[in-house]
Amino acid sequence: IINLQASGFYKIKDSIIYKVLSDIKIPGRFQKLFDDPIIIFDPAHNYDALKNLLEGLNIFYKDKKILLVISMMKDKADKKTIDLFKKSHVIYYLLNDERAYIPDNQFFKLIISNNDLIFDIINENRNNNFMILFTGTFRIFKHALSVVDNLKEIQ
Repeated sequence: IINLQASGFYKIKDSIIYKVLSDIKIPGRFQKLFDDPIIIFDPAHNYDALKNLLEGLNIFYKDKKILLVISMMKDKADKKTIDLFKKSHVIYYLLNDERAYIPDNQFFKLIISNNDLIFDIINENRNNNFMILFTGTFRIFKHALSVVDNLKEIQ
């Protein structure tokens, strides 16, 4: 708001900015895919984006534990970024992509490349106050949709 006012937009009120921002929807960005359990997709793939995403989830879903299903590309998987996940429940989804980061067990306790296993884990934790976040790259979106389709079938 300060930048807008400094640029000569003095008539734009805070309430208008908040209203417009609250109505913005960008497909694939913080996209809610399912309600029970809550499944969110966001392709955040660098430190700042992932940090902000996790902080936002802790605000919007403060009563939920977050189960991360993440994949990353090699050029994004630096120590600072991976350290964001040390205190989280994480499933690392190993993509069949030559650019994909292949973690060692030092950082991720569960490394899989099977949608059925992810579905089983999510389904088993449905009543354990978890929300699920698929993140790290757009390449994981189709895997998130596959899991959601399986959940819809059993409802």
